[in-house]
Amino acid sequence: LKKDTEAQGLNAMKSEAEFSGQSRFRAVLKDKVDLDQEYYATYKVKRETVLTGVSKYDLPHLTVSKVGEPRDVVLDGVDTTLVEYTIRVENDGNRALGPVYVKDLFPPGTLYINASVKPYLLSSSSANWSLTHLGIGSASTIVLRLNTTGDLDSLVNRVVVTGIYGNKSVVASNYSVIEYDWLGCCPAEMEVVKEARVDPDSPSDVDYRITIENRADKTMVVNVTDLLPYGLEYVDSSLDPVDFTSRSLWWILTDLAPGEMRSIDYSARARWNGTFVNSVHVEGYPVGGVGGSTVEASATVVVGGVTEPEQKGGWQPPDWGFDRSANISDVEGGSKTDCANCDLCPK
Repeated sequence: LKKDTEAQGLNAMKSEAEFSGQSRFRAVLKDKVDLDQEYYATYKVKRETVLTGVSKYDLPHLTVSKVGEPRDVVLDGVDTTLVEYTIRVENDGNRALGPVYVKDLFPPGTLYINASVKPYLLSSSSANWSLTHLGIGSASTIVLRLNTTGDLDSLVNRVVVTGIYGNKSVVASNYSVIEYDWLGCCPAEMEVVKEARVDPDSPSDVDYRITIENRADKTMVVNVTDLLPYGLEYVDSSLDPVDFTSRSLWWILTDLAPGEMRSIDYSARARWNGTFVNSVHVEGYPVGGVGGSTVEASATVVVGGVTEPEQKGGWQPPDWGFDRSANISDVEGGSKTDCANCDLCPK
């Protein structure tokens, strides 16, 4: 049997298997779905299961995507360049949301033409919509058209979505970048610093802080991707991630002002003791300007307070009774301080 399975969330799974003999695949959604298949002989199977109408995350969560497509059209007899934006809002959390407020921030120099859903509030720089209800697993799409005729180097369009449940809310955001002058002269300046420390009250937890500074003269949209090292599990953060997996966290900042510094704090729990190196990748685009910027940072922390460490994955040295407590120091210099009685050091 050769088998590889990827769990993409609570509602999606991919499997690939090669086997000889008998195999059974089963996917169950209680009281609704029971897919049961059996195979005999020799097979190579690729299988993907997605349960719609159910949550991907075991907490309230929204996902918003935005795609822009430039078009040349004729409006009222005039040649016009427009961009058609498709905004898709999905409730992939475990709570029904309502109302859901969608706010689109137009790129500077563009004009509103129309939308597939009439905004309840419209200005020269933004449009606002209100969705009365978005059930678990449900999605809604808004198509927005903006006039972009003129001398524009790039278009950065931002969207912010807020979903209400009870007296609480969940927020998601995203952006679209279209660069006409893709050989812009001067990339926007940005700096990122990453810090890590072991929580003194819970020595198996690590507190991280990512600080981003906009050194440009324009507001920037910022895409932050943090890569978790193997052995750390995400716990909580000061800003809800747009998305997260066992190995990465993703945030979007849509309005980092010139000269502003903003921090994201989050915590992770170590499954075993050891040294963990964590890196963050940050991309920024100026609103109304040209030249994106990419910066990276990393932080190292040593965890020693896990009282019941898990077995590390991967290869482990067999328990053959070797004494690994001795240290051989300064082999080239011949020092045998705390040295085992062996022939490795020069006499």
